[in-house]
Amino acid sequence: LARRRRASIGLAAAGVAPRRDANVGNTGVERPRAALDVLNALQEQSSQRARQKAEHVAATTIPSSWGPLSVVAFKAPVGDILAVVSGVADGLDVPVRVHDACLTGEVFGSLKCDCGPQLQQALALQTERKFGIVVYMPQEGRGIGLANKIAAYRLQEEQGLDTVDANLALGLPAEMRDYSALGGILASLGVRTVRLMTNNPYKVRQLRAAGVEVS
Repeated sequence: LARRRRASIGLAAAGVAPRRDANVGNTGVERPRAALDVLNALQEQSSQRARQKAEHVAATTIPSSWGPLSVVAFKAPVGDILAVVSGVADGLDVPVRVHDACLTGEVFGSLKCDCGPQLQQALALQTERKFGIVVYMPQEGRGIGLANKIAAYRLQEEQGLDTVDANLALGLPAEMRDYSALGGILASLGVRTVRLMTNNPYKVRQLRAAGVEVS
């Protein structure tokens, strides 16, 4: 497998180029109208539902290769959420990386994504500056789960589908990630505005819908 070009962890405010239009498949041909209707409806579903509440469970410090990490644990309807907090100062323009679990990239070093290097880079930056938060979300494969993610990988390899088309071919939503609990979590950590470390406009929209002010 050829390594996908590693996308740098840009800031939303830095004018990072958005990902390609989800309405167009990997062949450059527009998807059928019915598929687009399903896709659009599912992507709007998260922002339309009530914001999830997260329950604070515990906070501790763990030793790591980056030095001591302050970790705060929450329980939410989507699962257990961890926040690695290196500092928030006055709460303004806090660099925040919202990272979705990716066992294949983080543990097995898969070349199909750059999730592992993105997580490593975010932790390295915030611990060096003693400023920033990594929020680790239990949402493998855009929320479809690990087994379904592997099934989507198989379709990508055998039929040349992209991520969105593979999910739809499996009868799954193109996007199932839910960030609605993050407004309350970040507020509880003293964050007032964030500089979101992402090149994904979907995350920006969903965090704003959750009440997070993205600067």
